[in-house]
Amino acid sequence: MADGQRGIASEAKGAEQPAEKPVLTAATLEAEAASQACGPLTDAFFQISPEIVALFPRFQFPVDLYRLNDAAQSLCRIYEAGRRLEQSSRSRLLDLCGQGLLFVSRGQREIYGSYLTGQLDFVLQDSNLSPRDAAQSLYRSLSARLVAFMARPEAATFAPLASDLDICLICLERDSSLVREFICTVHDKSLPQSKDLNAGLIALAILSTYSGGRLPGPEIAPAALGFLIHDVGMCRIPRFIVNKPTGLALSDRQRIRTHPQLALDIVKELKLDDPRLTAPILEHHERLDGSGYPKGLKAEAISILGRICAVGDAYAAMISDRPHAQGRRPIQAAAELVRDCRHFDRTASTALLSLLQDVTC
Repeated sequence: MADGQRGIASEAKGAEQPAEKPVLTAATLEAEAASQACGPLTDAFFQISPEIVALFPRFQFPVDLYRLNDAAQSLCRIYEAGRRLEQSSRSRLLDLCGQGLLFVSRGQREIYGSYLTGQLDFVLQDSNLSPRDAAQSLYRSLSARLVAFMARPEAATFAPLASDLDICLICLERDSSLVREFICTVHDKSLPQSKDLNAGLIALAILSTYSGGRLPGPEIAPAALGFLIHDVGMCRIPRFIVNKPTGLALSDRQRIRTHPQLALDIVKELKLDDPRLTAPILEHHERLDGSGYPKGLKAEAISILGRICAVGDAYAAMISDRPHAQGRRPIQAAAELVRDCRHFDRTASTALLSLLQDVTC
């Protein structure tokens, strides 16, 4: 290779692999922070909890950190995400965090919130989280737990799901505004793979309207679990049927119609027999005119919880984009359910419509 070509290749290699910044010591941490431009403290930032920082990788934090100048009410970036830390600089950041002087940009809340997945006790403890941030952290953790349970419905995956749901219900009992934030989160995540969780949370929101907007945790827990796992029987339907992109044959539809009973078999294997849990599972495809399945129940023979879950399940499916159809707009989908009083409970669907009109997502 000619010297000129060798030089160009060397420059290209150098461009592809920029030199890493040196490891931060406590002294360079403060010096570099002092050289940063400061900006005003606004609601685009939130205070970070020491308990959450303790969950981060030991010597490389995943988010930018901003230090508060209390007198000027301004923020300067003191740490850049991914920068290597020495023990001294890590200790300094933890000290500043303990003093309430470290903040995170809401633009990085997805990264921040990912460290709360499976650690929802911290959502209860972290008063710095806004209702929206708390709802998104709860949603993310419940989604992971529900996916694991649907893939392998047994005691080992059910227990973490039930535990996270209990924490979610405690949060809802403490702050009823979380119901609205959950609804917003559902519409941010209206994907087919999120449909089961979305249906469960919408049903839970509807149920909250039956008790004046509040959800007493211990009393409502069985129903909430039923809402979340209402479709677990689908895990025993062959994937080649569930994932067919074209219309289903009659035999396929008949197979799918067995999933409520299959779900009941699963919860019995888990020794769960509370009727508040089993009603949504068995009845979410029943219709008021008797045209539903698996039993063709009519009107008052369908429980309130079954009717609520039917509305939540149908609504979550309607707003999801699918290969053959774009999801409907939220208000349009809810209004359609209100009009379809032959199949769906009007009180439940009207409650859903009212919830959507109160929420700006």
